[in-house]
Amino acid sequence: MIGKLAHFHLTPWFLVTLLVRAPRLHFSVYRRIVKDGFLPDMFTFPAVLKSCAKLCGDCVCKIFGDASRVFDEMLVRDVVSWTCVISGYVRAGLFDEAVGLFLRMDVEPNAATFVSVLVACGRKGYLSVGKGIHGLSFKSAFGVGLEDMQSSGIEPDAIILTSVLSACARLGALDYGRWVHEHIERKAIKWDIQIGTAMVDMYAKCGCIEMSMQIFDGMPHKNVLTWNALLNGLAMHGHAYKVLEFFEEMVRVGMRPNEVTFLAILAACCHCGLVNEGRQYFNRMKSQHYNLPPRLEHYGCMVDLLCRARLLDEALELTKAMPMSPDVSDNGSSS
Repeated sequence: MIGKLAHFHLTPWFLVTLLVRAPRLHFSVYRRIVKDGFLPDMFTFPAVLKSCAKLCGDCVCKIFGDASRVFDEMLVRDVVSWTCVISGYVRAGLFDEAVGLFLRMDVEPNAATFVSVLVACGRKGYLSVGKGIHGLSFKSAFGVGLEDMQSSGIEPDAIILTSVLSACARLGALDYGRWVHEHIERKAIKWDIQIGTAMVDMYAKCGCIEMSMQIFDGMPHKNVLTWNALLNGLAMHGHAYKVLEFFEEMVRVGMRPNEVTFLAILAACCHCGLVNEGRQYFNRMKSQHYNLPPRLEHYGCMVDLLCRARLLDEALELTKAMPMSPDVSDNGSSS
């Protein structure tokens, strides 16, 4: 049947666009059409991926693998087509492929393109690439809204927005993070713990401590991740006494700290040279009350703290007492 459609001047891809609400059937028809040698155009291609994005697991990876090959053979590719594949890679967890395809773009990216590739950079920890892309996004005409994402098959829901905010936090993209914040407020998107935590994390890591604390204080519900986001941001920017103050408040309200919490405290003590406080909290995490065995990162902070205070003998003894082998950076600190 598919092969006969051409005789009636109907592209088989028109049939696929009609199946947008039946993604599994859509997937089967898609594979058959590609096998028969038909290629989509820049109008039908987004509809194909938008439907197939509703699939999950191996199906997503398979169809986006096929889609990238079809995309490479398309004669005309607009920004929506490029963004469809990039966002598809991100959705399938193929972050390297998403960044690689973005770097190959020969058309001007739009808001949805930047959202997708920044999420990929944030997930993979590509800080230098992400910062470069972030800078490019604001040199471009970036005044369009997240509504444009929908035309590229991306629904700017709470999950997407949380991922974008997390990427902004890792990349230090404050202006972009504010833009996402404004979008959430403008669209009256319901805040949950995930969005609130991502917002606290973004503002804190970008150095807007007052805004981060304001959002934190306004959250009716918090979990340990929310507290850790604030503590990490404060520690990054040298607010050691604020970190200790919020930690005691955290304990007072009954929130149990974890290894990440104590790592933020030790990092804050290290940055500000609080040797006595560092010793106190390092021992506190090992106490019977918390019973949290220090990891290599905790030992690394303590060794660094002691070395900065020129307590080299104590740093060496701590290194020898570690239950795991120190890595090169920790050995280097005590040498």
